[in-house]
Amino acid sequence: IEIQADSMRLIIDPWLIGPCYDRSWWLLHEINENCFNRIANANGIFISKYSSDHLNIPTLQRIVNINPNICIYIPKIMKNSFKKLIKKLGFINIVEILFGIWQTFEINQSRFMILTDHKHPYHDTVFLFEYKGYRILNLIDCV
Repeated sequence: IEIQADSMRLIIDPWLIGPCYDRSWWLLHEINENCFNRIANANGIFISKYSSDHLNIPTLQRIVNINPNICIYIPKIMKNSFKKLIKKLGFINIVEILFGIWQTFEINQSRFMILTDHKHPYHDTVFLFEYKGYRILNLIDCV
C-alpha cells in the first residue's frame, strides 16, 4: 500500500517478490523493477507485523540495497527481535512506534498512529493516517 499526501509518500508492508508462508502464498503478478526505486525513495516504510506477507525479507533486501537510510517504522512490541531483524538487513533509520501516539511528518504535517488489535495484542496492528482532516484507516489483519 502506498499513501501519498502532497509530496509525502509512505509505504505499508511492501511485498514485491518471492513467496510467503513456506511457499504457500504467491504474488499474482510480476512487479515492474521501477517499484523498488519508488519504494526506496519514499519518506518511510511501515512494517505492521512480524509475518512474511508484511515483513517480506526478499523485498526489504532489495530496498536496503538502494536506500539503507529510508525510515522504517515498526510497532514497539515486547520482543525486540523485530527491530534486530530490520537492523540485520542493513537498515539504519529504524523507528519503533508506541501504540496510540501520533507520528507527524514535518514535510506536510500529515500524521499516523498505530493501534493494537484487542484480540491479538502485540501481533496485529491497525494503521490510522490523517492529512488535512481526512483519515485513512487500514485494519491490516485485524478482525
